[in-house]
Amino acid sequence: MGKKLGVFKLEQQAIEAVEMLEREGFASSELQVLARDSDHTHRIEAETNIPTEEVQEIAEDRGDGRVIGVPLAAGAMGVGNPGGSMAAGANYGAAPAAGVGFFGGLFRRSFRREDGDGMRDTLRTLGLGSKEADLASEALREGSLIIVVDLEDDAEKTDSGISRLDKAEAVFRSAGAVDIH
Repeated sequence: MGKKLGVFKLEQQAIEAVEMLEREGFASSELQVLARDSDHTHRIEAETNIPTEEVQEIAEDRGDGRVIGVPLAAGAMGVGNPGGSMAAGANYGAAPAAGVGFFGGLFRRSFRREDGDGMRDTLRTLGLGSKEADLASEALREGSLIIVVDLEDDAEKTDSGISRLDKAEAVFRSAGAVDIH
């Protein structure tokens, strides 16, 4: 089993890469497009039939987008604290962002950690290894699109005798990938 990731700054480059991969014989089931959010996927989904994953939105839906502690007015009202305690010094922001009521939703984005744990965890869930997930989360935060070629048999050769993963890398280069892993 092997993977090859291509990082693209422009939607058009990613679309061209998908089209080129399909012309080279890659099946849609072997391809996946990763984007930060739905703002970056509409055109790709419209022009290709490749599954597109909105990583940040998946992380938020799963509750992986954690918030830092928020011991302010929300805590004094018992929001985010199962016991509703108003005791001083309680850690009111320890709960995940999802499901902590009005103030949890209000502060969810503005107090999110910038270390990307939610995105990395989601990328790992989507099948990327630890190093791949680290690289991909950084690229996604910068607004890039990632195409993943995921092959069952990474030793399989093309008609020209090169491996299919090497062929995918050549396609990524030809389509203008800014980074390849």
